[in-house]
Amino acid sequence: MKDSKTIDTGILFREFSSVKRKYRSDWTEAQGHLVALFGAAVSIFSTSLMTSIAFGLFYQVDTKGVMGIAASLASGGITGVIQALFGGNPMTVAGQTGPVSIVYSYCYRFANGQNIPFLPWVGWIGVWTCILHMLTGYLGLCRYRVIITPFTGQIFEMLVAADFITTGIRNLVDEFRNTSDGRLNGVLGLLLGFGYVVLALILQRSRKWSFTSRGMTKVLAIFSAFIALVVFVLFSWFPFWTVEGWPLDLPQRPGIGAEWGRPGLNMNIIVDMGEVPVGFVFAAIIPAIMLTVLFYVDHNISSMAAYGEDYNFEKPTHYDFDFFILGLSALVCGLLGLPASSGLIPQNPMHSRACLHFDKDKNHRVIDQRISPLIHSLLLLVMLLVLPAIEWIPTCLIWSFFLVLATEAFSAHNEFFCRVMFLVTSKQLIRNNWNFVFLDVVPGDVIMRFTLLQLSCFIFVYMLAVGLVLVGGHEAMWPVIGVSFPVAILLFAVPFRSKFMKKWFLEEHLLVLDSSEALVRDDIEIESYPEDELEPEYEGRGAQLRQHVVEYNEVEAMVEKAEHERIASDSTSVAQSRNEIRARHVSREMTSM
Repeated sequence: MKDSKTIDTGILFREFSSVKRKYRSDWTEAQGHLVALFGAAVSIFSTSLMTSIAFGLFYQVDTKGVMGIAASLASGGITGVIQALFGGNPMTVAGQTGPVSIVYSYCYRFANGQNIPFLPWVGWIGVWTCILHMLTGYLGLCRYRVIITPFTGQIFEMLVAADFITTGIRNLVDEFRNTSDGRLNGVLGLLLGFGYVVLALILQRSRKWSFTSRGMTKVLAIFSAFIALVVFVLFSWFPFWTVEGWPLDLPQRPGIGAEWGRPGLNMNIIVDMGEVPVGFVFAAIIPAIMLTVLFYVDHNISSMAAYGEDYNFEKPTHYDFDFFILGLSALVCGLLGLPASSGLIPQNPMHSRACLHFDKDKNHRVIDQRISPLIHSLLLLVMLLVLPAIEWIPTCLIWSFFLVLATEAFSAHNEFFCRVMFLVTSKQLIRNNWNFVFLDVVPGDVIMRFTLLQLSCFIFVYMLAVGLVLVGGHEAMWPVIGVSFPVAILLFAVPFRSKFMKKWFLEEHLLVLDSSEALVRDDIEIESYPEDELEPEYEGRGAQLRQHVVEYNEVEAMVEKAEHERIASDSTSVAQSRNEIRARHVSREMTSM
């Protein structure tokens, strides 16, 4: 194998051959799980739809209607279809992100100020973005993604969550001044938004309910955000239906002005690209470089989150070929006058968990397939035909959805959040709610120091990427700060982890705290829901309680041995211990409540 520090121009062709060999199985192996995959696709579609609408509203305001919700939906749908059909990592779902919308909004202001046609210039941006992506894939530069360890990836995920919270709160506050009766609109927005968030979170936890069938609780949990949205959209219309003379714009709703079946997109861009002056054709390289850097971080981290080792994928990943195809997607979108799209956080790990499958031996894995990502993307394109329906949704619910989506970062799957809670709560309380192995094999003071440093990095990058906007508030700051969001990750968090952390921590502790695989212990109850067909003995009503019976004496013996032998100073023993813990036998006893 070639050294990871050298350029490998042959990796693209090797990955293409690998994708070609497994392409047929990407479709055939999932045929026995089509219903479950359709449910997963619809669930993730509901989250992507709301973010696409939100970023489309940003486009509509920043570009004065040249781009809007239709462009946002079309870009995510087209990119997702191309990635699902031809991508190297097909499980990675795509759509619009905040930093990308900032780049294109700045490009509009620049083009408008220079009196050049904006959409044809977007076409040239797409051409250069495609060239840079394909060159990156051809040179095998995605191999350097290995420097993005969980230390960095977790910071990025929390930054996305913090950005979602900031965006949601700022726009909910703006509801007080966006209409003629801003105070009433703001109060309605807060009431509807708060109710929506609470109901969505309650439904997310419905799997633990014992007063209804497991099938019902599973549906409620998977479609929690969508069900809550429908409920509160109906609530938002109740005053208009019952109070005579109630204003139609209370609460505020997005004004799209589209017609049924007509998305209103101008896709004759390619014929106008010759109108762009030559100098500005080459100037399009600058935003193309910005997009390439953004996508290198965003798309690769999204794919790494979707293909986490704890999901037990059986097929290899193909990051360079996937990035190469992403460049083709950027070209197609650019030639249609659409912004480019990339992988989504946190939708990708949510998608993988939604596609979790249990075999006959109750072992879990995610089937590497192309069906659910394709359905997800096609549904985004179908929404272009029913755009007027989006006008029924109050904008306060769109902003509140960012708060719901941000809660994904504070789930039991997030090791960073677990360690942050470790700083302010007791170790026993943490052990009762999280099941990470580092709680057993790493000293508490080491966990605290590691977490404080990671938290400091998060705060620094957050203040750089988001906080300055709150202080400065000047539009010209947005493109610089928006791009610095992932760039700061590359220039600060990655070197900080790879250079300084090795000097401050023992390598054996970093192997556990910064492992690419989430090492967990099974001495506490873990949520797992095998498919119904694997449980023929299940009958009647009542959600089942799955009790994981663990031979915990084995784990205790290994931990005691580690303490006696001062395992912290012996990297070989730690590595061996980690493998033993990962491979320990777990038996499950299924009981009914």
